Amino acid sequence: MTEYIYALICPIENNVKYVGKTKNPKTRYNQHVKKLDKSFTPKRKWLEMLFEKGLLPKIKIIEETNEIQGRDREQYFCDFYKDTILNIHNPEKGMKSNKWKKITIT
Repeated sequence: MTEYIYALICPIENNVKYVGKTKNPKTRYNQHVKKLDKSFTPKRKWLEMLFEKGLLPKIKIIEETNEIQGRDREQYFCDFYKDTILNIHNPEKGMKSNKWKKITIT
């Protein structure tokens, strides 16, 4: 089944703020703008800032792939846009959050 790698783009800065994968881009976009993260993540802060200004993020399909390669391709684009994205599951960005601490098992 086809999966889509997509980007949420800031309408102010015109840069990629989030990378994800989905089988249904329209439904996933609506989830982003109607159901904010429960915790106060960087992505949530960004979306709330846009909403306060009466703006919405743009969505762009970056690539069509399949279920087998989807996660790897999503990670590839997270790495590619690492300087601007707010993804929690991106290791570089996620570890900077106060909530997400690296756990060492001994």
